[in-house]
Amino acid sequence: MAAEANFLRAWTEEDRLERLRLSKIACLWALVLIPAGASLDILVYPDWFGHFFLLRLANDLVIVALLALHFTAVGSRHIRMLTLVWLATPQLVICYMIYLTGGFSTTYYAGLNLAILATSMVLPVTVCEVLILSGFTFGLYLFVGFARLPDVIDYNILYNNLFFMFVTVLISIIAVYFNHRRRFSEFKLNFQLNSHNQELAELDRLKSEFFANVSHEFRTPLTLILAPLERLLQEYRDLPKEVMRQLDMMRQNSLRLLRLVNDLLDIIRLEEGQALLERRYLRLDTMLNGLVDSMVPLAEARSIALENHLDKAPVTVFADRGALEKIFLNLLSNAIKFTHPGGQVAVRSEQRDTSITIIIEDTGIGMSSDSLLHAFDRFRQADSSATRKYGGSGLGLALVKELTERHEGSVTIASKPHEGTVVRVTLPMLTAAATTSDHATQQSGSEIAPQRRLDLAAQQSAVGILAEEPAPYAVAESTPESAEHEGTLLIVDDEPDMRRYLVDLLQDEYRVLVARDGQEGLDMTAQHRPELILLDLMLPEIDGLEACRLIKQDPELRASRVVLLTARAEEPSKLVALKNGADDFLTKPFSGVEVRTRLRNLLRAAELEKDLQRRNRELEETVAELQQTRDRLIHSEKLNALGRLAAGLLHEINNPLNYTLTALEFAKNDPLVESEDDLKEILADIDGGMQRIRGIVKELRAFAYPTKGEQVEFRLAETTDAALQMLVHETREFEIDNLVESDWIVIGSRNHITQVVINLLSNAFKALRSEALERQGRVTLSAHPKGERLVISVRDNGPGISATTMEHVFDPFYTTAEVGEGMGMGLSVCQTIIGNHGGELQVASKEGEWTEFSFDLALRPPSPGRVCSEDALAYPQ
Repeated sequence: MAAEANFLRAWTEEDRLERLRLSKIACLWALVLIPAGASLDILVYPDWFGHFFLLRLANDLVIVALLALHFTAVGSRHIRMLTLVWLATPQLVICYMIYLTGGFSTTYYAGLNLAILATSMVLPVTVCEVLILSGFTFGLYLFVGFARLPDVIDYNILYNNLFFMFVTVLISIIAVYFNHRRRFSEFKLNFQLNSHNQELAELDRLKSEFFANVSHEFRTPLTLILAPLERLLQEYRDLPKEVMRQLDMMRQNSLRLLRLVNDLLDIIRLEEGQALLERRYLRLDTMLNGLVDSMVPLAEARSIALENHLDKAPVTVFADRGALEKIFLNLLSNAIKFTHPGGQVAVRSEQRDTSITIIIEDTGIGMSSDSLLHAFDRFRQADSSATRKYGGSGLGLALVKELTERHEGSVTIASKPHEGTVVRVTLPMLTAAATTSDHATQQSGSEIAPQRRLDLAAQQSAVGILAEEPAPYAVAESTPESAEHEGTLLIVDDEPDMRRYLVDLLQDEYRVLVARDGQEGLDMTAQHRPELILLDLMLPEIDGLEACRLIKQDPELRASRVVLLTARAEEPSKLVALKNGADDFLTKPFSGVEVRTRLRNLLRAAELEKDLQRRNRELEETVAELQQTRDRLIHSEKLNALGRLAAGLLHEINNPLNYTLTALEFAKNDPLVESEDDLKEILADIDGGMQRIRGIVKELRAFAYPTKGEQVEFRLAETTDAALQMLVHETREFEIDNLVESDWIVIGSRNHITQVVINLLSNAFKALRSEALERQGRVTLSAHPKGERLVISVRDNGPGISATTMEHVFDPFYTTAEVGEGMGMGLSVCQTIIGNHGGELQVASKEGEWTEFSFDLALRPPSPGRVCSEDALAYPQ
């Protein structure tokens, strides 16, 4: 409510001031336009010119008086009333002129319309005020028109004039309404923007104040950290190498933090105008040479050539030494930081009459044209994504630009991607005559002041951490595989110090591997299949979330337990990590105890899961074996039951069958039967049926009393030829390819194998007749050796066998033939025969194209002196 009241007060005041301003302007226009109407009086009513001119001057005098009231406190406070009053005076004058010149018939009524229309278009009046002014004008116009009675009134003219006046008023009301809404909306938006701007300015002030206070507070503990570390590193050099490395790591990262604090302080001071430059005369050439020399070790650590081509002539500038050191250290740091090993960084200078330009050129990664547009923006980096390769706060170049401009200088950047970057810093230079030798030597040394050493070390730390890490940590495998290790751990982090710390922390418990970016981490995960992975969230190439998602999507890699390292402690970041498959996450900073504990828990859970999966697989295999055993037992029991049934049927059928066949043979030989063709045909049919019964009985006998028969050596080709000869009446319809070589000699029951071949050929012929094939029916017999056995196959190009039928093709009494065409015993008997020979009867088929039955028999072993090739067992006769 208070905000709404403040807004309404502000709007009322704004509207009053706008009315006051525009009313003054309208008064001035009225003072000009009203006398200008005298030109119309001369042409239309020349007789009244003098009288009307005096009226116009009198009106101007009244408006002048009212205009003077605009500049008083009373007039300013009552501007609404004052506006309506002075707007009414021209209407009074016009109506009086209408009365004098003919009433309703005069054309001066148009002046009333013009006044109303001008009021609505120029002044910020309201609809109510337009209605008041219009009502006053209408009433006055009608009054002066009817006051001329008994003049004759032309009502057509009256209607015409009133119509146009009404339309003018209507247009004015609409214009005023929308103009008022527009003004109100614009003021409301501007009021809100101003309020927000004030809030933002206050927040920015509080933010700057907060950063300044926090940065100052940071410097005290950092000093208490760095000072003892410096002392330890300098005075206790006999400490163990591992301890010295840990201390150096602490120092480097403390310097990084100090550098960030210093940059924030500098930005805040520049922003608030509190950065006072202590400008003195100093030798720029000597200072620059010292800075370049101080950066050489860092460049050499990264295998980068730092070339110094600075002009040897003395150069004197009037500047703040600390600010210039910050400018050029930032630029040199960036040049080394973004240049690949083996590249070059060159520093040179160009002098002009009153200025010197320092040029720092590198052969690094360069910048795109879009990045160059924002190169000097605060907190802006060329790559600000989660996969960026180079860290930083984005303050360096912003400081360079602001500090250079505070020295009346300029800085420019030219760059191309993958070609390098050239930075030019131009500073005003003092001539020899502009300063004395005393001035020039005040700060001519290249030594860095003791109080500045820590800050400059912090400046250099940004590049120092990029130096190549020691060899044991630069390779993929940092610790040897050992039986004492609980498992393999992969550490994926782009910070060398973080990798060193984690390796030192965990190498006693795990076989540790390290990777420096997301892509390398994925490759090493696929290669080594580590049980545990410590994965940083922000990585070059591929960020941690994407790498985690890819690992968990791969069925061969998802068993690895992934722990994400993140500096984001908020709840949404944790949920995103878990949704991408992370098994756990650690928020930086973390303790070594927490890392060890979480990794142990994850490894223990992974081992339990593996054990559970192994037991599940064993259980599934056991259940499958039990299912197969049960099926075999059921099948065996079925066969036994069928065997007992077949044995009983044979006993009951065999004797009557023999009697019937004997009697039938006598009947067929009777002379009376031979003379009767019809009777002879009937007996032939009976004989066919009885032979069919005999065949069924024979199959039942083979099924009920399976025997191996006499195992002898015989030539397979003779058996296949005999089978084809027995089926010669069926082979005429089809093409027969007998590819069985005459040299193959097998061991088994010749009669039983002949029965198997006949059965398989007969089934092939039946299949070829079962459907009308567009192609010529073909049956192929072939044989090929397989170790010490010979595989015999019968293949046809018939309609094939469906997948459903394939499951039951060897079941006893299962048949797809029409009733009376077969009992479904043939293949079951054949399977039993081949099984008795130590072989296996198999079937393969492609529905609609072919079917192949195959079985194997033992080959006759070669006798001494016989030659047997590996590809084919061929025994010469």
